[in-house]
Amino acid sequence: MPMRPAARPSLILLLCTASLTASAAEAPTGLTGWRSARGITLSWSQSPAGGFTIWRGTVSGSLRTLASLPPGQGGFWDTSAARLQGYVYALGDSRSHGPELVLAGAPPPVRIMAGQVTTCSGLRRDAVYPADTQAFFTPSRDAFVEYFGYFLMRPFDPTVREARIVWRDPKGGVFAEYSHPITPRRVELPEGPVGQIVLPLSIGLRQVVAQNGQTRVPTEPGTYTVEAFVDDVPVSLTVWYLREEASKKAAPPTGASAPGGALEPSLPGTMPRTPLPGTALP
Repeated sequence: MPMRPAARPSLILLLCTASLTASAAEAPTGLTGWRSARGITLSWSQSPAGGFTIWRGTVSGSLRTLASLPPGQGGFWDTSAARLQGYVYALGDSRSHGPELVLAGAPPPVRIMAGQVTTCSGLRRDAVYPADTQAFFTPSRDAFVEYFGYFLMRPFDPTVREARIVWRDPKGGVFAEYSHPITPRRVELPEGPVGQIVLPLSIGLRQVVAQNGQTRVPTEPGTYTVEAFVDDVPVSLTVWYLREEASKKAAPPTGASAPGGALEPSLPGTMPRTPLPGTALP
């Protein structure tokens, strides 16, 4: 009989342990994350009815609380994350957390220099190179507007980059946007190796080129822009002009008799197979 009171602390400890387990089980599940130039974005598939905590660290197994979130929140933007630093994240309560998510640091910064940026009516059939340089376009004469960007990165880094090209109309509205990963190609120069990136992309003036991210055909005469980004960093901005039709009679396509090869718009699956020296085709 004298041993009965000693059972109460064990009961209390058992209840506390059960309470902690239930609290940790209320953390969201399905944690995912990705990097951008502006930080790290976290999201999860299921959010509990109660509040929860985001944990962060630079080494697995050594995390600290980062932020307390209200019930129902489905994402978090960590703007304090350093670009080159890798991080480990987890979700839980203020005392413990669940499974960890590991995100590697971003590649080191490089200088990206434009070798050539232009708009044209198409690419040559015998090379990934503009068949002409053109700034003024009309739908009756030109079926496509081709953007061509040729860039060099220093120092050379083979890390896969994210390229993005955005087309805007005279009012600033985006009517085409295309993103894809691209691997810099090593090119030897007298000053040392550099990374080469080639970004050709076309949009249609008579029909939408959906596979290139185009959502509508530009019709308003005026000044249009094409902006290129690498890892969310702007690397070029160029302009082209859509002219008002002088008449309804269609003129022959520009460059139909261009010397050295006919024009070819850069549509996925129809890229010319002979690249510039050292160029990797997208």
